[in-house]
Amino acid sequence: MATSLISQPVSKRNAIIIAATLGLAALPCTKLWAAEACAEKPAKGVATGAEAAVVDAKKIAAKFRDRGYVIQPLASGDSSSPTITTIAVEPGLDCVLMLGIDNGQAKAGFDLVVKDDIGRTVAADTRSLNRACVAFGSARGGDYTVYVQPVSAAQKDRICWALLMGTRSYSAQANEDAQKVAAKFQARGYEFRTLGKSDNQQLVGTFSLDLPKASDCVIIVGVDEFLPGADLVVHDSSGRVVGKDSRTLKRAAVEFSTATAGRYKVTVETSKQTPLGAYVVLAGIQPIGPIKQGGTRTP
Repeated sequence: MATSLISQPVSKRNAIIIAATLGLAALPCTKLWAAEACAEKPAKGVATGAEAAVVDAKKIAAKFRDRGYVIQPLASGDSSSPTITTIAVEPGLDCVLMLGIDNGQAKAGFDLVVKDDIGRTVAADTRSLNRACVAFGSARGGDYTVYVQPVSAAQKDRICWALLMGTRSYSAQANEDAQKVAAKFQARGYEFRTLGKSDNQQLVGTFSLDLPKASDCVIIVGVDEFLPGADLVVHDSSGRVVGKDSRTLKRAAVEFSTATAGRYKVTVETSKQTPLGAYVVLAGIQPIGPIKQGGTRTP
């Protein structure tokens, strides 16, 4: 027997709607139904059964929470039979499913498989481990099907399990991508701020920033896994192009020095495509002084 756990309220940005669990109607979020085999009351101060499985899954979830994922309970059950759960996910989300069990010493566990709305497998964990974890992106959105399949040894041991789901916006992944490029500039003393973010539903994104005279600058565009790439152009306050990156790469970066102070315009161009892809623009600056004899600059 398996049960569905729903956490409410859910923001539009991270909407996770439990559509059905084994054909049953969605259950209220204020209660927790555990599998019959896992319903025993734990000893005082000691988690057992379904509660212990949730604790185990949260151990996996900790690192994802630190990376900006919103964690919610999804389903629970035991190894007496396979479980099928259907979830409806908005497009534009990074998703991760984490399955924990009530017996960390168990030698066998579960296979975890996720299929999209047209039946394609988008993620699977069939390793010979007692836990399971899969990550996928909901570029299409729609109803995804989650399969929890106990291996034969797990069925014999009657193991309880709990499934958690974490979600975050694609822009978080794009920001991580941009930060990887920014790291080498930060080592050189650049200070960064987020200039803006957008997606490929807008073919052209325009951002602006005010810069002082005689400064070294870098503009970085980081992308998520679904955006094929972006072109980057930077204009100064007079409309002159001071930097451009139109290489056939996913990321884009432009370095330049400001000859004059003023408002600079940053333009990011993307291609239209069906999956939703996101990007983040970072601006880094390193104030400089006049060039001294020998080519060095005074701070």
